[in-house]
Order: sequence, then structure tokens, then C-alpha cells
Amino acid sequence: TVSGQELHDMTGHEGKINSLVAAHDDCQLFAASKSRIFCYDIHTGQIVLIWDTEVLSPVTSLQITRDNFFLISGCGGAVHVWSIRERIHDGVDQSMEAEGHVTAVALSNDDKLAACGTVAGIVALWDLDIAQCVCTTVHMKRVEITSLAFSLDSAIVLSGNTTGNIILIETSHGRVMRSVSLHNESIKQAIWMVGKRVVSVDKGGFMRVWDAFEEDEDADIQRIDGVIAPLQIVNAMGSGNASFVSHTAVTPKELRVWNIDNNSLNIQSRLHHTENITTFAMAANGMLILTGSADDSLKIWNHQGHLTQVLVGHEGKVTSCAISADERTVVSGAVDKKIFLWEVSTGNTLFVLNARAPLSCVEITADGSVAFSADEEGWLETWSVQRGTLLSSFNSHRPIVSLLSSSDASRLILKLPGCAQLPILCLHNTPAGQYKAERRRSARNPSITSINSTTNEKKDSTSSNPSETIPSSKGAPPKPTAPRPTFDKLERSKSRLSIAVEKEKSSVHGGVSISGSVPPVTGSKTCSIL
Repeated sequence: TVSGQELHDMTGHEGKINSLVAAHDDCQLFAASKSRIFCYDIHTGQIVLIWDTEVLSPVTSLQITRDNFFLISGCGGAVHVWSIRERIHDGVDQSMEAEGHVTAVALSNDDKLAACGTVAGIVALWDLDIAQCVCTTVHMKRVEITSLAFSLDSAIVLSGNTTGNIILIETSHGRVMRSVSLHNESIKQAIWMVGKRVVSVDKGGFMRVWDAFEEDEDADIQRIDGVIAPLQIVNAMGSGNASFVSHTAVTPKELRVWNIDNNSLNIQSRLHHTENITTFAMAANGMLILTGSADDSLKIWNHQGHLTQVLVGHEGKVTSCAISADERTVVSGAVDKKIFLWEVSTGNTLFVLNARAPLSCVEITADGSVAFSADEEGWLETWSVQRGTLLSSFNSHRPIVSLLSSSDASRLILKLPGCAQLPILCLHNTPAGQYKAERRRSARNPSITSINSTTNEKKDSTSSNPSETIPSSKGAPPKPTAPRPTFDKLERSKSRLSIAVEKEKSSVHGGVSISGSVPPVTGSKTCSIL
């Protein structure tokens, strides 16, 4: 490391080490001894694989191709080529045994707080301005958290688990305000509406609309069956009405648009594709709905269910899509490793951008100035929508399941599979952050606590250039600039610690659940943001 601090003592090899080489993604270290090659996980120091050359001679040389696809070894009079294209995943995260991996994440509407839940039943709240975990709450011991959502004023966070139980947690102190058991199956999603109503959906497709502060759980509950999560909801401010979009149990080729008023829940329109609908997004005001499908196309609909545009260009199943709040730009990603930027008004392609792997999620800022893409190889990239150029990139070393972005693009939260760490990225030192500041002034102080900023991986721009921009027929865009490794990781310690949560304390707090007993809040002094 830069400080010269020893991170791992890698053991388990046999005999003298004759050659060492690190993979270009900084995930694996290959060590050669007599007739064997040992593969270590750099981040854990554990052996994840051993190759035997079957030649009783020392392996004297190791080289990795520039595309990180092959390892070449020299042993005696033989040369061996090993395929390492499929990355060997990280070894077992030791911290997962104590705290459990992260299973749910959420970002508050004011962009000041983040929440994460673990498979061990712990909810942690993070202050993004000071880069600290402010409190932790145990929902139920060793019961997986499946859903998290903040209230519109960011004062309360909803936590749902696999038993169907939902609790309301006060964000200021982590106190449990209420426990609700309206479902018998795992909660897939719970969302706040305007006022004090909540929409919750479980694994079985049962949806409930209920009052968050009504002690009688059977009072004024609207029930609908056959609603499949995820949902996206738009609240009509100043009224009790809201609209939301969801999958239906009838067919995966259809979405339904629902309207909720004070007294009823009605189907407003139906949206169709010829193949399964794989992703969808709503504009901030709910006037436009974007759908992506396994038929390789996207469609733009108005809130009444009328088709306005068909976006064709992908050569594979569309996996993710997003629409800017100003309703001018759409970004989409697919299994064809392409990112498309579209113009909403005409349906024309603005830019086609190349990724290294199938896309898992995409996002776009509110004003449509900056787009984000994340792929199955762990690459997170920031793009200029105006120029179609790569601004910065970061490798999480794990597939990225989901991506949350603050409204001013200064914070990114990632969810990684089977990982006890919560990556929170700061973009205030990146071209994306500066470009965003030029387009829209932010009230946030751009200089926040950022300790031990890490230098991130640069992508190889000479072979299969992933930042290459394919221009649309409207004209050739400017040449893309080389990516700069300017993502910042917010850390509170130098080591790569996972979220560490203290054991439940015996002290009882003032928060008492209405239905059943809920464990008390526990503080955490060792939480770290990675």
C-alpha cells in the first residue's frame, strides 16, 4: 500500500515462489512454485484456486494478457495457457459470519441519509455528510431484511423482512415507532405515499395500502392480490392521490398503472410488449412511463397508457432503463453490452456507448446531464449525456446488483451480492461532479469528509476500447476523452472493514412496538463506509 502497511500474509503455497503476477482487475494474485500455480484473493488473502501443471519442474514465469482473459505460464520445457476470463470470485467474507451481508439499501429523499439492512436482521443508518453510521437497529434477530424505504420527509424509514413484518424506525435516534404484521410472506417492497399511508407488497403478490400511524391494523386497509414487485410510485403533492406501476401475476408481458385516491384503488391503464417486460421507469411527475423488454425494444407511454415512442436498437434483452426528470433523455442498458442514450421527443438515438459486460443497472441525473451505468463485472461508469463521452470509472470487483444516485449526483450507493460492505461513492472530485455543478447549483458543500481517497482502475483504451462512442445518424460527436480515475470512496478507517455492528445491548429504549416485541436500538462505534 501507499503507507507500506502489511495487509495480508498469504500462506498455503508449497516450496519456493518463483514468479508472481497480479490480475489487471486487482482481484487476484497468482503465485508460481514447483509444478503448481496458486490463485489468491487479493482482498482477503485466501487461496481460491490451485492449478497443477502436471510437470515436475518449477513454474518459472507468469504473464497475463492485456485483456485479462488468459494466464500464461512457463514450466520446464512447456508453456501453459490458462483461461481466467471468468473472474474467480472473492473468498468468503469473514465479517459476514458476524453481521451478515447487505440485502437491502435505500437513500433518503433529501440525500442526507442512507440505510442498509443485512441478512442478520440489522438496519444501519448512515449520515452521508460526515461519513458515519449514526445508529443501528435490530429488526428481528437473524431474520433477513428484504425492503427499506424512507418517508417523504426522511424522518422515518420502513424496514420489511422475510416474516412479513414491517417496522417504522425514527431516523433521528433509531427508535422503533411501530411494528406491523399485515403480511404472511416475505416483504418485497414497502413505499410511502403522501401523508401517512404506506403501500406494501409481499412475495405472494398481496398488496396492502395502510395507515402508518393507525394502531388498529384492520382499520381502513385496501387489499389487492396479484401485484408483483417492484413498484414505482408518484405522489400527487397537495392531494391524497398517487399513481404507481407494477407487474401483474396475469402475464409478465404486461404492466398495470394504478390510481390510488382517498377511498379507492383503480386500474388506470395497461402497458404491453410482445415479450416479457424486464424493466420499467417512471418520470418524476408520472406523466411518462418507460418500459424495456426481452424483445430488445423500449417503449415510452403517457400516463393514460397511450404509446408515444418505440425505441429500437439493442441487440439483446433490455435489463435496465431510466428517464430524466425533465423528460428529455432516456438511458438504457442490455445484455448486448450497449448503453443507449435516447431523445424522448423524437425517439432518436443520441449515442451508443460500449460496456465491458452485460449491463445490470443504469441511472441518469434529474436534469439529464450525467448518466451512470453498472455491469456484471463490477464496472461503474459515468457518462456525459451531452457529448457521449466517458467521464470516470470505478471497479467494485463484484457484480453490481443495484445503483442509487442522489439528485445532485454527488453520492452513489451500490448493492453488491453476498457482500458485507456498503460502497458509498462520492463524485465531488470527478469531471461528472464539476460538470454537474456547472449545469445546476447544489446547496451541498462540495468539501465533505473524505478520508483515504483511493485511486481507481483505468480501463485499457487500446484493446476493445470500452469507452468508444458510436455516433448516431444525426452526426459525428466529438471524440471521447480518456477516462479519469476520479471516483472517491468515503472511508472512516484505513482497513477494508465491513459494516461492524455491536451486539444487542440490554438497555431498553422508549420505542415500544404496538404489535409484538421489537428488540431495542443498538449503537455502533465501529461502522465504516466503503
